[in-house]
Amino acid sequence: MMKNHFIRDVFITVGLVAGPVFAQLQIYLPREVTICDSNIVLERIAIINGDPNLVQRARPISLGRLLVPGQQTIVDRTTLLSRLASCQIEGTKVRLLGAQAVSVRRTGTTIAGQELADLATRFVKTQLGQHPIAKAEPIATPAEIHIDPNRGDIRLVPRIVAGGPQSGSIRVRVSVVCGSEQIASTDVLVRLLYNTQKVVASRDLPAGTVLGTQDITIQQQTSFRPPELEWKAPYGLVLNRQVSAGEEIRPDDIERPTRQVTVRRNELVMIRIQRPGVLVTGQGKAMSDGRAGDVIKVRNVESNRIIMCQVKDDGTVEPVI
Repeated sequence: MMKNHFIRDVFITVGLVAGPVFAQLQIYLPREVTICDSNIVLERIAIINGDPNLVQRARPISLGRLLVPGQQTIVDRTTLLSRLASCQIEGTKVRLLGAQAVSVRRTGTTIAGQELADLATRFVKTQLGQHPIAKAEPIATPAEIHIDPNRGDIRLVPRIVAGGPQSGSIRVRVSVVCGSEQIASTDVLVRLLYNTQKVVASRDLPAGTVLGTQDITIQQQTSFRPPELEWKAPYGLVLNRQVSAGEEIRPDDIERPTRQVTVRRNELVMIRIQRPGVLVTGQGKAMSDGRAGDVIKVRNVESNRIIMCQVKDDGTVEPVI
């Protein structure tokens, strides 16, 4: 009697774990499966035996999709029984064998985001040539790209789509090309660091100082700001504020020397025309203040005519013809 109870308990236990002993459909689940396209169907991830009619109905049952190569998912027994039931295959007719769940992965080529970023950075460096770039670095690493395994030989083609050497950053588009077809692409933003100079005060300098070699030191540095195309040391320019020793002097801190007024309004001036072998002079009255190089109106005292004249360094004026 004890023996019969033992056998009965064993059958009950087996039935609970693996399904009905005399099930019409047996499904064996491996631990891991790889597929080559996006559709996960039962016949691709399991071995199906049993009633031919049930096998035929069970084989194409969809269990989800893997949208990109390299993607992975888990199909467990509960999910499988639920999908079978939705296709009118009752759980009492099914016996599950093997693993408790199947790990399903889609095969394919994966291009790492770091590889794409490194390619874009190298490309930028080769394109910049002789520009004073200290360093080029990607601002962020793009997402990886997954390529279907059925594709043939692929190649990565970078090109600049925005920015340039003076913009502070360059956007590079890396395309994945198979033959003549572009099958994927991603953008990488590359930040630029420049070799530049900065001007530092060698001593305490009051506002109004005309800068000379004894006043400033030129130091090399790297900066996110591109350098001026024709940068020159600011010798001869004037400080517009007080600067302490060791402090950087920026472009806004300096200005060109103010030219002195050479001719005053209503002042009598000499009108002078000089050509090889000829010198003609006359007297005029300035109609406005003028500095050397300015063009102002001058009234000829003798003819009372107003003429346009350029102010010279010596205070004379020359008619502009």
